Amino acid sequence: MKNAMKLPALLLLSAALTLHACSSRGKTSGAVGTDKDAKPPVELLKATSRNWTAGIMGGGSGTEYTFTVAVHATGDMRFTRIALGGADHVPTTVRPGSTVTNAPVVPHQGDTLHLRLSLPSGSGPGTAQTLIHYTLNTTEQQLPVPTIERLPAEKHP
Repeated sequence: MKNAMKLPALLLLSAALTLHACSSRGKTSGAVGTDKDAKPPVELLKATSRNWTAGIMGGGSGTEYTFTVAVHATGDMRFTRIALGGADHVPTTVRPGSTVTNAPVVPHQGDTLHLRLSLPSGSGPGTAQTLIHYTLNTTEQQLPVPTIERLPAEKHP
């Protein structure tokens, strides 16, 4: 009689373990909704710098930095600052091909944007890591910039 009672319990336990194994297959422990093919909220496509000199005497000189990013996230997003050379700088956000204005550019999913900085001579990345800071739905996020390609210098008329 005892063995007859153990058999249904064993079958029930076996079915429960099989169901659990099937439902958790493909999930990573502790991670919810992870996907190797998922894109990050913002992707750095390219980072460049170009030294410039004004075309008039006393007009100054500096370096123009352009960070090209692709926006993959939906929600309220703002590019707040770029940490460069140990200091924070507020970028100008521009849509490629558009003129630079003071009007704010609101990022949307699928956008490719240029984040621009123009800094006086002597400011630069130095040895500190360059980071793009942005908020996504009020949560502060960071995008590291591994390298900045140096473009040939230009003179402004």
